[in-house]
Amino acid sequence: MDTLGRPIPETFVKLLDKTGNLIDTLTTKEDGAFTFFTARNKDLKLIGDKATYSEGDTFVNTFGNDYIVTADIILRNLKEKVIETPVAPVAPVAPLVLSTIYFDYSKYEIRPDAKIELDKIVKTMNDNPTMIVELKSYCDCRSSEEFNQVLSDNRAKASTDYIQARITKPERISGKGYGKTNLVNACACNDNVGSCCTEAEHQQNRRTEFVIVKK
Repeated sequence: MDTLGRPIPETFVKLLDKTGNLIDTLTTKEDGAFTFFTARNKDLKLIGDKATYSEGDTFVNTFGNDYIVTADIILRNLKEKVIETPVAPVAPVAPLVLSTIYFDYSKYEIRPDAKIELDKIVKTMNDNPTMIVELKSYCDCRSSEEFNQVLSDNRAKASTDYIQARITKPERISGKGYGKTNLVNACACNDNVGSCCTEAEHQQNRRTEFVIVKK
């Protein structure tokens, strides 16, 4: 029969033993039916073949008192168009992005807006239990290098402590302060001369950044 269960007349059928030796052959009738008579307790293979169809096969046996071999052999009509079920496109996986948080001038306390972003990072790390993150904290250019180094270290510790208290395996996140280095804009201070940047521009440098070391 074909893949839709319709009989295939005049199909050449071979009967083989389990080692592949040919035992008998026949051609199916108009209704596609066929019957072989053989010995008992045999493992057998049936192969059906017809022009314009793919070859089909099946395995049968004559255990017990059954001497008759009959079975369904499925052949696919090569002339019929195969209707394939369309595969829905796989949506691209969004990259993991950990947002930067910001601090008030000369302070290292976690602000309410920063808590929102830190909570997102906490969820991401708990959803990805093998993720390892490093953070880097910075200051704006104002005040001395010594002051800003201590301040940035405190910002790094505050950020780290917040996340470590809320994730599994808290050792997966660590960080340090980098003082007033790596400014994101042109708001540098020249010696004792303060920058002419606006407070909003200085704000961009008072930050903690997060880097995914391992997903």
